Amino acid sequence: MKKVLKKQLIKLSTGELASILAFWLCYFVAIKEHTVQVIYPLSVLSFILLQGSIYWFICLIRLTKKHITFKSAGRYYFVLKHINLLLILGFIPILIFCQSVSFKYYFWGVFLNLFALIEFINYFLVRLSYPNPGIQISRIKTKSLRKSKLAKEIET
Repeated sequence: MKKVLKKQLIKLSTGELASILAFWLCYFVAIKEHTVQVIYPLSVLSFILLQGSIYWFICLIRLTKKHITFKSAGRYYFVLKHINLLLILGFIPILIFCQSVSFKYYFWGVFLNLFALIEFINYFLVRLSYPNPGIQISRIKTKSLRKSKLAKEIET
């Protein structure tokens, strides 16, 4: 059981880092102009994914090295939760006041900001990711979503 959990935590931690790299690679390949409408939400999303990667790494260390507990992680993530929300909401003035060259940059900016919002909800509020999509749909329909592991840790 411990090996399976360790493998899962490694997968989660490295997967979030790989996601950051993949998003930035796609950005540099697909977007020809550097606009704040895309760079800002991509940076916010990367920041949230990095926090997730670090959190899963902390969980991995807790699992493998019992003498290291990172008891204060919840306090740091409590602060980061509020910073993340402000950063996500900070995109609204950018959308309103910054002129863009093309509609596609607005589209990608909104998409990335919504992705950041979903990741924020998944990490800091309720668990949105389940191995089976049927479980996820069922939980959403019955309004029985569980608190995320990080949200529980922030409360303690």
